[in-house]
Amino acid sequence: MLLSGVFATSCSDDEEILEPSVGVVDNLFAVPDDATGPEAELRRNFFKETGTYLMFNDLLSHTVIGQDAYGNDVYKDEYIDFTYNLTSSGGYAPIFEYITDDNAKEAAADLFLKHMYPHVEGSSLLPFSVLLVDNLQTAGYSGEYKDASTASCWRCLAVSMGKLLEATDEEAATLAKAVLKDLVSTHVGVYNDEFEEFLDLSYEYAGEYITDYIDDWDRSDMTLIYEMGYLSYMESWRGPQSDYFPYENVDFNNFFNAVMDRDEADFMAEFGEYPLIVTKYNIIKNVIISLGYKF
Repeated sequence: MLLSGVFATSCSDDEEILEPSVGVVDNLFAVPDDATGPEAELRRNFFKETGTYLMFNDLLSHTVIGQDAYGNDVYKDEYIDFTYNLTSSGGYAPIFEYITDDNAKEAAADLFLKHMYPHVEGSSLLPFSVLLVDNLQTAGYSGEYKDASTASCWRCLAVSMGKLLEATDEEAATLAKAVLKDLVSTHVGVYNDEFEEFLDLSYEYAGEYITDYIDDWDRSDMTLIYEMGYLSYMESWRGPQSDYFPYENVDFNNFFNAVMDRDEADFMAEFGEYPLIVTKYNIIKNVIISLGYKF
């Protein structure tokens, strides 16, 4: 009865309905309604066509939050956080060189639409936003920065477009493949559940000495490796007697690269007579296709 009275009091018709004190957060990736000019129009049209936000700068907002002791405005800047992902956080943020010319921005967007978008259109691989820059550098565990084709985080894929802008159409298509490969690689991995069958085919010999299974191994006959379902072997400086089969991750990367880099007809002409290789190739390709990727 006491509880009923409490609820009756708190839900009285005369009482004002409570509403959240915090308003709806603006989508900082979208073009502001009052923005005008070639870039704003380009970004709006890009979103209409693809459903992905187009960015040319990783600065999302530059907001006045007060004034300092001298009366100067104090700003709060929010950037796309390339050190944050769903499964990890931290590391070194990439360094960007931005595209500043409006014509170059339009050309970069056109190249993305021509060479990259058709492969991921309508799929789960399509990023929430793309940041097109002139050049980008990423750092490994050592902290040393090197040129890279892409950088990615939960909400954005950054793409280095400088070389593509200077390339012929054929060269641009080749460079775009490297970008697409980076994008797909963020969604697939050897220990994903989808590749359990692949692991089953690779696990038995992974990391094992080749001579334990091939008595006459002397590096002269690669068909012996292919028949075991591998595209390569790990060569030891101590000689053939210490060569070993690739570990699962190396084996997976070999097949992933073959799927993404090579023409299937050309690959099958070389390896089609080896059933294990064909099976492992098809496992990886079918998973990538299931994500919506179009070869």
